[in-house]
Amino acid sequence: MPSGRIRPYSLCGNPADRETYRIGVLDVPEGRGGSAEVHSLRTGQRISVSRPRNTLPLVLADQYLFIAGGIGITPLLPMIRAVAAAGREWQVLYGGRSRNAMAFVDELLVLGRDRVRLVPEDTHGLPELAATLAATRPGAAWPTATGTVATSSARASPGPTARPSW
Repeated sequence: MPSGRIRPYSLCGNPADRETYRIGVLDVPEGRGGSAEVHSLRTGQRISVSRPRNTLPLVLADQYLFIAGGIGITPLLPMIRAVAAAGREWQVLYGGRSRNAMAFVDELLVLGRDRVRLVPEDTHGLPELAATLAATRPGAAWPTATGTVATSSARASPGPTARPSW
């Protein structure tokens, strides 16, 4: 960033587009991250970036359950697009503080309105993770807190890599 700060951000654009990096950054003016600086950038302003790293690769599965909270939807968008384009079965459970604060909802609904479950906390409370995971078929995959992908068969013996991150 112009200040010299180095911050990692998740890319959420089309991976085939080698000319543009699209990121989603929650605007937190009093935050300690880099939100205020990112939101002060001007269109066309040049900044230095490094090569992308993939710390959450998409693996082949029969079915996908994407679980996101707030701006955490950002790294999942390219995966959801890829899975939808490949004709795979997929669902999204997406929670946020309020519907208006949930990023990229319109894009998700275009991909599959019947596959996206929105859970704004102010009107619906918290997502029911246990019930959602229990209803997931064997062979399904989801991103986890460790950046790996677990399959629903891992539910029988939960461990650090078998728990979805919220």
